[in-house]
Amino acid sequence: MAESPRGALFDEQQRMRLFEDRSARRQGDLITVIVEEEMSGSRSVGADMFRAAEGDFPTPQFGGEDFDIAGRPMSFEHDSESNFEGGGGADQDTSLSGTITAVVVDTLPNGQMVIQGQKAVTVSQGEEYLTISGIVRPDDVGANNEVSSDKIAAMQVGYTGEGSIDDAAAPGWMSRFFMSR
Repeated sequence: MAESPRGALFDEQQRMRLFEDRSARRQGDLITVIVEEEMSGSRSVGADMFRAAEGDFPTPQFGGEDFDIAGRPMSFEHDSESNFEGGGGADQDTSLSGTITAVVVDTLPNGQMVIQGQKAVTVSQGEEYLTISGIVRPDDVGANNEVSSDKIAAMQVGYTGEGSIDDAAAPGWMSRFFMSR
């Protein structure tokens, strides 16, 4: 048992009432998050533009006579047109499920808990990382200190990977260059 800073057995920071449950409430407590996220989205963009311009500069006159150089009048006409048509679309479906245990990193004045957690799994072809953070109400935490991901406010979930499979799925530098234009 860690020694109390005052030399006593009672520590104000780690106190627990005799009949209090073991629910996560304090900084350092653990909460298991049941991740059940499904998202889908669709977006499309279309554009159609047309522009036309005309210009006419009549021959200037000096002293009532048309001004010319070597018998050619100093006038011009200008016509131009520009058309653009373009469009694009994207569809995305995401599904993520599993569990991750997060740590209570802060308790807000209203009793809500700020949590953060990360899980790293190493497989033969690389590593996968699941990270989560957000705010949890104590009322949403179950008896086993579990909470569903749909009960987490300001939640941020990240699922990333490193390794040969992730490298093979990424476009090459030339493809990225031409797609950015």
